[in-house]
Amino acid sequence: MTRYYAGVDVGGSHVSVGLLDEAGNLLLTLDQQLLSNSTVTADELVSIMYRLISQVAFTLFEGENGSGDGAGSNFGSHIASVGVGCPGHVKNGVLVAASNLPLLNDAPLASKLSARLDGIPVVLVNDADAAVAAEVWSKETRSAYRDMENVALITLGTGIGLGLVLNRRLYSGSNGLVEGGHMIVPSCEEGGAARQCGCGQVNCVETFASAKSLGVRFSEMSGSDMDAKAAFHEAANGNLDAERALDDAAKSLAVLVINLCRIVDPDMIVFGGGMSQAGDKLLHRVRSHVKKLSWSVLPTFVKLGIAKSSVNAGLIGAALAGKHDRAVSPSDDDFSTTLSSPIVRLGSLAAAAGVGALLTWLFWARVRR
Repeated sequence: MTRYYAGVDVGGSHVSVGLLDEAGNLLLTLDQQLLSNSTVTADELVSIMYRLISQVAFTLFEGENGSGDGAGSNFGSHIASVGVGCPGHVKNGVLVAASNLPLLNDAPLASKLSARLDGIPVVLVNDADAAVAAEVWSKETRSAYRDMENVALITLGTGIGLGLVLNRRLYSGSNGLVEGGHMIVPSCEEGGAARQCGCGQVNCVETFASAKSLGVRFSEMSGSDMDAKAAFHEAANGNLDAERALDDAAKSLAVLVINLCRIVDPDMIVFGGGMSQAGDKLLHRVRSHVKKLSWSVLPTFVKLGIAKSSVNAGLIGAALAGKHDRAVSPSDDDFSTTLSSPIVRLGSLAAAAGVGALLTWLFWARVRR
């Protein structure tokens, strides 16, 4: 029997659901708007997700079981797992906090939805994790990453998000707090002006390089109310204020890229989100600053690119995260990857530590000469 993998994308104003087959084809999607994200409760959200999954399953499976009740009472015979992607801080199946879903703090969404679905495994991931899962493992884009072990996706929107695939596995840290947008960087603005972040820190990279902050910076410089799109447009027309605002943002992103390279040494870093639609207009500037700012004693191997995943990346990535978490083995015809064993992971870390120590010794030996 063919097995299917459900994906759920919870946004600030909507919930979308889709089903993937074993080959990674997206078969059907449904979407429901949230009347008010500020008042939706955990039980209400779980009911919405359950209803949408039921409707998708009924539509696809009614013909298979020959009855009129679809898959509503027989989810487990068709759906192997469900992945849910949502904004905010996620840990162990619990939505700890999400600013745009204030009544869902500490909501055990995974266990609640699994109970409604007769025990089908449910995996809850941050939306940045879902985005990188879609980019690396979806049917449309996986060939570009087939030979890569480590990939980072930086999402550029109102804020800056970070999704990581390390050793071919999603990585969310010990507490689900991988927050690349809140990495502190030096101010690239004239005079070194500091920027207060809503998180409480000062000079988070998203205060300099998100779409929102680029719009704020250009507005301050031009004296008019501008957004990131206007900054790119005006820079292309030779506006010096726009050029400088865009260059400052690109420089801050370059610092983020270099810091990621020093910490996780990825094969590739890709940019997603609304601001990434600027394509080479953004990427060329970031590459230029990476080249200027990066070390000279060793090569920088990382490749930079723009994310290619589709408009349904959120629910596709969530579905893939759900399948991936169930340790499906990889093959040329599969669209997931296998769990790395603890021994392999520890061996890799030990090897990396040894190489790091050797490179540090060589670096200082060269400096002393």
